[in-house]
Amino acid sequence: MVSEEHCVVLLLEKNDNDANTIIQSFTSVDEPHEMRRVADCAAMLVYLKESLNKSVSEKFIKPRLIVFGIEDISEEVVKVLEFLQQDNELKRVPVVVFSRVSDNDNILKAYQLKVNSYLLKPDNREEFANIASEVASYWLRWNQLPS
Repeated sequence: MVSEEHCVVLLLEKNDNDANTIIQSFTSVDEPHEMRRVADCAAMLVYLKESLNKSVSEKFIKPRLIVFGIEDISEEVVKVLEFLQQDNELKRVPVVVFSRVSDNDNILKAYQLKVNSYLLKPDNREEFANIASEVASYWLRWNQLPS
């Protein structure tokens, strides 16, 4: 792993089957990390704001990676992505989107909001698990982030 600090991956995925696939795939990567799943964008915003509060750092550890399992770049998602860009620490946290929406406008909007990767969820569960494992390996094992 590239960092010795406690590594948290913050996941927003409403679909339980997709969330389980992502969590299991990330678990298969032999890098120490903790998956923390939030229910929606409002909960993600609360978590991110609290992660900046040093007095509650154990409960709300700044994520090393943020994973969105979403259908589209909704107004709520935009608010989270804009919030990330307002903080010098949080704007360096990579953001990966898993979606079944291949609409070019949606993808363009995601990248304009500084998403690091936009991946299509395949219908095949095994293929989805393989992609999620590769994403986990890349972002947790190989990718270097600034301190």
